[in-house]
Amino acid sequence: MSSPTTPMHAKLPWPKGTLVVDTETGLRGHLIAVVTERLKKTDRVVSETAFVRPEGGGVEWSAHLERIKPVETHAACQRPTDPNETA
Repeated sequence: MSSPTTPMHAKLPWPKGTLVVDTETGLRGHLIAVVTERLKKTDRVVSETAFVRPEGGGVEWSAHLERIKPVETHAACQRPTDPNETA
């Protein structure tokens, strides 16, 4: 019996090697690949998984793509606001 889904490499949302952070775990690493899983009958995307290699090397990990953000973007979003800072 065949699987109802098909995994395939997907277009990267940022260039390969971009330093990213897993917003759930706080782990940082370099984006290596993204795999999209689609339903065979409708071609609807079921999941998107990012594969990330830790800074300095090591064992890659995978995470849902929506958890992965470029480090610069994530840092800007997380920056505490200074009440003395003017706009």
